[in-house]
Amino acid sequence: MYHFRDIICYKCNHKFLHLAHSIPGNSSHYEYYTADTDELLDYAICPKCSAEMVVYKNSHIGVNPDSEGIIKTRVYGI
Repeated sequence: MYHFRDIICYKCNHKFLHLAHSIPGNSSHYEYYTADTDELLDYAICPKCSAEMVVYKNSHIGVNPDSEGIIKTRVYGI
């Protein structure tokens, strides 16, 4: 089942609708985890300013993926 959520960009404060845990349209991408709890974070791109962001499960505000405490792991497609 599809799960949509409202996201607010951390950079420009634009509010947009995002399909949770959607995969980018290329053959490889990154996954982001919290360093302390190993929680998988959702990834989104702001349609207004193109800022890349991650979103915590219980939050609607995007966070810079290069922030401290976030682990970036490359995932390759088949």
